[in-house]
Amino acid sequence: MVKEEYIPENLLQFYAHISTTFQEVYNDKLGNQMLKDLYILMKDSKRIFLIGNGGSAAICDHIANDLTKRCFRNAEVLTSYPLITCLANDFGFEEMYLRWLQIKCAGNDDDLLIAISSSGESPDITLPAEYYTNTDMTVFGISGFNGFKTNEVDKHIHFKSRNYGQIEMVTEMMLHGIIEEMVNAR
Repeated sequence: MVKEEYIPENLLQFYAHISTTFQEVYNDKLGNQMLKDLYILMKDSKRIFLIGNGGSAAICDHIANDLTKRCFRNAEVLTSYPLITCLANDFGFEEMYLRWLQIKCAGNDDDLLIAISSSGESPDITLPAEYYTNTDMTVFGISGFNGFKTNEVDKHIHFKSRNYGQIEMVTEMMLHGIIEEMVNAR
């Protein structure tokens, strides 16, 4: 049996931190502009590629599904387990997403790469992000902790948190909010 006083207080603190983390970006002039830029890029890009690890990969998959189903956007995620293991085995885990994006012929000026990394330091995310900043494709990073380095992404939303669960929650909530705006604008 769970004690009544345990759940509400801890949950309220957890969700209050998520709200505060998002509000810090929203209320910041540059952060707010990045939110607007991400909305426009997601609305206008011909192809949207999403990459992430673990919980971030799950967010990528969910967001790609909603972009496709609800917004009629061409959103792609690497979800084929045989292809993942093939690319990781043949080229190394750090190059897995880079090779997948190359197979997809990504890099056009109407392409968008959304790179999600809670830490901003995962080599399999930072390598393709930095590579594609040197193409016509826009690379948009979303992170927490120390964030992406400036040369690794074209645009970046950085949540000032060091808690994986909270970074993942605020990332997914933000992306769902953008999708709702896209649906309502149709």
